[in-house]
Amino acid sequence: MYPRYPYSDGGDGSMGGDALSLSDHVTICKESTYTPTADDVGCTLRIVVTALSVNDGSRMAGPVVVVTSPVLSQPRSNPVKQFLQQQNPPPVPLSSSPIRFKVVSYNILAELYATRQAYPYCDSWTLSWPFRKKMILQELEDVNSDVVCLQEVQADHFEQHLNPYLTELGYDGLYKQKSRESMGQYGKVDGCAVFWKRNKFVMTENYSIEFNEIARRGAMELGLDENEARRYMNRLSRDNVAQIVVLEVLSGLGVKANRQQARVCIVNTHLYSNVQRPDVKLWQCLSLLHELEQFVSQRDLALMICGDFNSEPNSAVYELLTEGQLNTHHPELEQHSEHAVHILPDQSEIYHSLDLASAIGGVMGSEPLFTNYTAMFKGTLDYIFYNPQRLYVTSCTNLPSAQEIQSTSGEGLPSACYPSDHLLQGVEVILTMSGSVNRHGGHHGGGGGGGGHHHGRASLR
Repeated sequence: MYPRYPYSDGGDGSMGGDALSLSDHVTICKESTYTPTADDVGCTLRIVVTALSVNDGSRMAGPVVVVTSPVLSQPRSNPVKQFLQQQNPPPVPLSSSPIRFKVVSYNILAELYATRQAYPYCDSWTLSWPFRKKMILQELEDVNSDVVCLQEVQADHFEQHLNPYLTELGYDGLYKQKSRESMGQYGKVDGCAVFWKRNKFVMTENYSIEFNEIARRGAMELGLDENEARRYMNRLSRDNVAQIVVLEVLSGLGVKANRQQARVCIVNTHLYSNVQRPDVKLWQCLSLLHELEQFVSQRDLALMICGDFNSEPNSAVYELLTEGQLNTHHPELEQHSEHAVHILPDQSEIYHSLDLASAIGGVMGSEPLFTNYTAMFKGTLDYIFYNPQRLYVTSCTNLPSAQEIQSTSGEGLPSACYPSDHLLQGVEVILTMSGSVNRHGGHHGGGGGGGGHHHGRASLR
């Protein structure tokens, strides 16, 4: 027999104190096989197995009783990613065979962070990696991007799931884990991963940046004494990393551009998350941009920077990225000035010479209201920045509204429809054949003009 019990979640994913007794069960089948139906969703099944003699039907063993986990409903398919077209395209010089490609950025929520303590409003099964993994992989397959930048990728999941699956779909990929050691067992540490379609691109260069290492070099360059250096490193050692990959367009696409013009630099990063440490995020952002200045200008590369910046559009990080400098005395700088450990240079030295714009913000006219949607926080933290002198954005993913999320997912993500607490972002771009232009180069003396003030260069070549 297969009794059905209503399931009560005790708050930790286990049976609560309201589970019904055997006398309250409902017998739903006495056959040797049973397929759960919609009526079983949310209930546990009590399976009673008895071995009988084929000769006279007498009992030979048992009964053995097994109680299943709650029966899950069939998950909804991932919402189809619709792309919004650029409504007012600026005039750009295009070749007769323009190079078009799609780029995706996605914080997939590492399993080690997907706990009931962090997401108490979620059902246990919606947080489980086996469930979320299938949906994430399906999302990536459906969007069919040429370049994929992922954040919060757990090391063992890259090896066992993401890389094998995407390899089968025609991608090559690289992984860079955070600087810290695994949290407990092997592979339990997250990082960043970049994938690209091998029939469209070939990787010609790749580098990684460890912000901890830049901080160590900075402490040495500044000549700090032992106590100052320890405080400086304690403030900045947050294990965050960045990936830099140079991709060359394969000539098999019919591209007749020369080797230098048919390349793009893809950067993938995940900045520090603590809302109380905006100075650390700004330092990491400034460090990354200064590393990229000389690297990109030396190679005349188109540039895209993807990632979870853990910074909203009113932040100093966003202003620095999009304006090239801080135009006002930002409130986050005032907060930094009150801290005992100063890690930032003077505001006059916080700038970069890269010409960057927000890809999705440009297509939509403003940044979306949110890219991270939980019960505790709803806001925009994820971006795709690009060089408008070399790249033209034709469309971007149409992110869901709050009403659409609430109707399918309740008060926050992840959910049965959205496998991460972040939303996948994607853009379609055209690589132009014009030369690169540095917006602030004349004012600050060229692409490497900030190097003398920067704390600790990783010295990419």
